[in-house]
Amino acid sequence: ISRKMCCIISGEPVADSKGKRRTFNGAAKFQVSMMDALWCPDGYKSCGWFCGQFIPATCGITQCLLRRKVLNYDMTKYSCFQGYFNICCCIKAGSCGESSCPDLCLFCESCVCNSIAISASRMYVMEKYDLQSDPCDYRLIRINNCLQMLSCVCDILAIFIADLRQLARIIDWIADLMFHCVSGCMTAQVAHEVNYQNSLGSDAVVTQAIPVNTGKY
Repeated sequence: ISRKMCCIISGEPVADSKGKRRTFNGAAKFQVSMMDALWCPDGYKSCGWFCGQFIPATCGITQCLLRRKVLNYDMTKYSCFQGYFNICCCIKAGSCGESSCPDLCLFCESCVCNSIAISASRMYVMEKYDLQSDPCDYRLIRINNCLQMLSCVCDILAIFIADLRQLARIIDWIADLMFHCVSGCMTAQVAHEVNYQNSLGSDAVVTQAIPVNTGKY
């Protein structure tokens, strides 16, 4: 049923003529899509990553562990959002004290900007191994983003319309559940891909990330 519902939504990457949003369209694909991340051969490991991100109390530390795994535990390669999301002048890769306190910066990034942290890890892996997303991955991400926007709009309306407050609360719960499910699958997908590439002895290197100004995932 979920696959049929996803087919209604476009699975094409978002094109940005201004170059503010970078789309990775590599020669290869992830070994598993986000929908299949929990059913791969080493699914028991993927379930651990999924659960770590799904539980709000542990999603921050889960992204810390994932980024370290993605960087092959070499924190000299770490920078804020790996250079993909320079949000403003005060949050910019290379200017947040990463060289002196990389683990502390990563912990703050993962806890405060959890969704961007997982996006940065995934984009780093996609650039490093020249990967592209499965169309259904784009669909799941779009569904999640639409729910987050709907939740935000309902919360604003509920400030002025008391009758909407209960509905806004329910939509908040649905949006939160969707986010943790999608980000959990994304986390499991990235971890599985890193394990696969490591098993091949891949030594690809990302020399410099191209910054991205906006984008949820």
